[in-house]
Amino acid sequence: MNICCNPRLVSALVLALFLCVPAQSAKGADSQCAVSRELAERVRESAADQAEAILSRLALACDEGFPLAPFEGKVAEGLAKRVPPSVIVTTLDRKLDAFGHAAAMLRQCGLAARPDALAVLGAGIFDGVPDATLNGYVCAYADQEPGPFLWGLEMLCFLSRAGFDDALTRSVLDAGFEAGSLTRDWRYFVRVVLAARQRGVSDGAVAEAARAVLRDHGSPSDVSTRLGFTDRDLTGRSSGS
Repeated sequence: MNICCNPRLVSALVLALFLCVPAQSAKGADSQCAVSRELAERVRESAADQAEAILSRLALACDEGFPLAPFEGKVAEGLAKRVPPSVIVTTLDRKLDAFGHAAAMLRQCGLAARPDALAVLGAGIFDGVPDATLNGYVCAYADQEPGPFLWGLEMLCFLSRAGFDDALTRSVLDAGFEAGSLTRDWRYFVRVVLAARQRGVSDGAVAEAARAVLRDHGSPSDVSTRLGFTDRDLTGRSSGS
């Protein structure tokens, strides 16, 4: 049988390679990642006509050195929701563009395109956080420690999507970085903002309280207490409990 002239057999072989062989990144011989065998099988079963297109994009994410989990998660979500395979392909293309832009932004500001930073920044770009907002943050705080840098970036993305003013966000971040008090808990400071808005508290008042709390090395729950209410986390439990 002439394999080169049998498109269906060629496609089957391509899928077998995705299932069995890790995709080695072109960014370095020591960097490898592999498409989940389980996910690849689901793609083959549920999106047969677009399976090669979907899996090739996952392999490209590996080759570019992007964290694979956000891409696999988007495919799994699409399959679970019965999204048309062609839409999944388009979404992956958008995500590849976003992560490529994120990598360029990090390098432009003198930072390595680490997977953890790419995951947060790429998601922000994909979700529509303005370039000026993200680029301003990355370049302004490029010299911060990796942990606080990522927590601040997540905080910025959530606040931006909630319509919180960039200047207010920067004032809060400045206070946190200057005091060295920006902890992991501050990633979800947006919860305090949303709870405060429901109670008629202005964003400016929330930012002022946050700056004061950060200077005292406090937590987001201290901001809500300072404003006279108890914020609640996504489970409905008090964050102070």
